[in-house]
Amino acid sequence: MRYASVASASRGHDLRRIYDYRLPWAAEVARKAGERFVPIDFLVSEDEIAQTPFYREVLAPYGLPPLVPFVHVFANHGREPIAAMAIFPGPQGPLRDVEIDFANRLSVHLRRAFEIGSKLRGLERRHTVLAEVMDRLPNGILLLDDQGRTVGHNRAAEDALRHMRGFSIRDGRPVAAEPAANERLQGLISQAI
Repeated sequence: MRYASVASASRGHDLRRIYDYRLPWAAEVARKAGERFVPIDFLVSEDEIAQTPFYREVLAPYGLPPLVPFVHVFANHGREPIAAMAIFPGPQGPLRDVEIDFANRLSVHLRRAFEIGSKLRGLERRHTVLAEVMDRLPNGILLLDDQGRTVGHNRAAEDALRHMRGFSIRDGRPVAAEPAANERLQGLISQAI
């Protein structure tokens, strides 16, 4: 069994803490590795690995020896790592070339997954900020898609819909109870979208 560890600064990991190594090791790994996994024996020894909290808390409980892992840094911010993956050898000993080759072929996909995840987290943050701003506005806001269906609203709109007579959301679309008012409302919506 091999133990793979993915660490990302965006998930709250201090990548330097993994090895208790305080130098900018990511730049060294990136310089030596390029686009592949490399053993980090040029940075840390097996004795040093055995002394780290990461080894004691994460690897040792699984019976894994303190062997030097292979590391691939996916992303840096300047000289600081923000995403890396380490493959730790299992009890059967050092990694075989075929295992390293397989990991190297996957590294492009792992980097892409990290990039997509980062973009999604950015979109989630923007969505949260937008929702908070909209909820602070005193006027009701309904967000409609290109078909006129409601896809979002703020608290003021929710309150207005709850207390207002003659206006509602039916089948996901804003409608007015009075036929003439509804015709005018639908015409305005059509012009807007």
